[in-house]
Formats: sequence, structure tokens, C-alpha cells
Amino acid sequence: MPKAPTPMTAALTKISYGDRFEAEIVFYDENDWNIIQHNAHLADRFLRELYEQEMEKSAYAMDFEQFCVFKKDDVPKNIQLVKSLLKWLKK
Repeated sequence: MPKAPTPMTAALTKISYGDRFEAEIVFYDENDWNIIQHNAHLADRFLRELYEQEMEKSAYAMDFEQFCVFKKDDVPKNIQLVKSLLKWLKK
């Protein structure tokens, strides 16, 4: 694990169990981050459109944040993942 006297916010680390001892290091370049941000924008648009469609049909009104939590299982996995990545990075 990275260590330093100052926070290592640029070092993203995912640890998972495996049968073998190994490490894979992946560095994101500027193009990778542009793609991630673009996909996050598409995810936001998808969720907003889904929200608007559901609210047109529903007699029960809920705000967008509640809707996202309530309908999270209806959201495609790739959208959930990109949103989770960006939320994690902002923290």
C-alpha cells in the first residue's frame, strides 16, 4: 500500500482476494478519464430520463435522489459502476 507523510489521493487501490499472490497495476491517462467522465454524463442522462418517464406514470412523487436509491437495481451495471467510481473519487 502507498505510504507518505501526506495523503496519497492520486493512488487508487483496489484489493481483492485471489488464489494466487499477484498484483496488477493500471494507470489511467487523460483519455481514460475523459471517457469515464463522458460515461458518467451519459449515466446521469439515463437516470434523469428514467426518472422523468416514471414520474409521468406515477401518482406518487419523489425527488430524484430518492428515485435513484429506489430504482438502483433497474440501472445497468456499467452505469452503476462509473457513478460509483466517480463518487468514490470525490470522497
